[in-house]
Amino acid sequence: MSIDVTCANCGKTLHAKDAAAGKAAKCPQCGEVIRIPRAPARASDAVPDDDILEAEIIAESHDLLQSIPPLASMPQPDDNTPRAACPKCGEQIPVGAAKCRFCKTVLDPRLAKFEKSKDPADEKLSPVEWFVALVCSGIGCILSLLWLVQGKPKWKIMMPVSCGMVIFWNIVRLVIVEMNS
Repeated sequence: MSIDVTCANCGKTLHAKDAAAGKAAKCPQCGEVIRIPRAPARASDAVPDDDILEAEIIAESHDLLQSIPPLASMPQPDDNTPRAACPKCGEQIPVGAAKCRFCKTVLDPRLAKFEKSKDPADEKLSPVEWFVALVCSGIGCILSLLWLVQGKPKWKIMMPVSCGMVIFWNIVRLVIVEMNS
């Protein structure tokens, strides 16, 4: 006997042994966490034991199982969910989807407003910031830590440049000291 569970993310059917009932497992195709129901969703005597996939049991703890929605509330690929073509890529997606899972186009106006609110200036360093990173590199390191805490992506540029310049300026200082002594 096996329990057949369909992954809500990729649609792959997972054949799990009865011993895995009530546990959480990862889909072998997409890695999505799925819950194997306690009562068999569809018991199949025709599936031989060597065709049954061993579900990678990831947790038996009550906390993880509580965080996974019950199968009844998870959308199933074979249900009659109304679908429409994505305006950008043409793939079939559920009507009312906030974002296309294929091309990542944002379809929800509220989510689009949030995406647009991200400041493009947070991606690149301005000329003044480059000057701070190259000449005042200690201040640049502190500034990059501030941006890291704020979640601004330009810390990823400022940090290595400033740290590299700290090393460079210390080497220059040591050379000057050795030349003067």
